[in-house]
Amino acid sequence: MQPAAYTPPAREDMYNDNPDCRWPMHRMEFNALLEKMRSENFTPGRLTAAQQALANNCLSTDEVIEICRVMNDDYASFTFAKNAYPRVTDRKNYHRVPYILIIEQNRIDLNKFIANGGRE
Repeated sequence: MQPAAYTPPAREDMYNDNPDCRWPMHRMEFNALLEKMRSENFTPGRLTAAQQALANNCLSTDEVIEICRVMNDDYASFTFAKNAYPRVTDRKNYHRVPYILIIEQNRIDLNKFIANGGRE
């Protein structure tokens, strides 16, 4: 009798904790978004670009973190992270996002928001 062949988990198993958003943004589109954000001279333009992408796409926690780092503004990152929570594919990993924020109160508030299931 031969042992059963190993079958790696399906990709959907990696992103199954948000039934409304099962797949993150395609990497090529995501890289284009980051380039667009970097080309913006001011934070409001970066935040607008990120929010527009969020309206039509889902993101992974890692993608949210990358966007927040490009944002280069703690309050804009905090705002985006709150808005992105409902559109993130892997909420089980979202506890990592507050740690990229610099202002302690923003970290505290985002942690409370996450613990409260994305509600104020």
